[in-house]
Formats: sequence, structure tokens, C-alpha cells
Amino acid sequence: MSRPSKDNVPLSMKIDRKVYDRFRAYAEQVGQTYTTALERIIIEYIEAKEQIGVLNKGRNIKVDKAFQDALKEKEKQNLK
Repeated sequence: MSRPSKDNVPLSMKIDRKVYDRFRAYAEQVGQTYTTALERIIIEYIEAKEQIGVLNKGRNIKVDKAFQDALKEKEKQNLK
């Protein structure tokens, strides 16, 4: 007997080839399907933002502009 299916939403997007290649390599390295890997990455990212106060349980809160700029710079560095 098969498992009941999850409540899901199809997702289609275009992303930079280098980002996709890194994502694919990551998913293969950790032994996860692309779906599972992406779900976990998104959840971890959002929870980290909530933890540092950038997000508040799904509602954006105002954050100091210098702090926002620092976060954006850090994200750019992580994509390289």
C-alpha cells in the first residue's frame, strides 16, 4: 500500500545554471531528492531569518538598513 500524498504545490522556476549545478550536487551529496533538499533548504533559511529577527513568524518586521545590506552581502558571498 502506498503512502498518502502530501499536500503540495507544484513549483516551476528559472534559476542561474551555476546555482542549479550547486544545488544538484548538494542534493546528490546528501542523498536527498531535489524536492526534499529544496524543502529543507527553504525551511532552514526561513527559520534562520526568524531566529535573527529579520522575519517574525511569517510577517516582515522593520530591520535597520545597514543590517539588511550586511545580510544581502553575506548571501552574495554564499552564492559564489
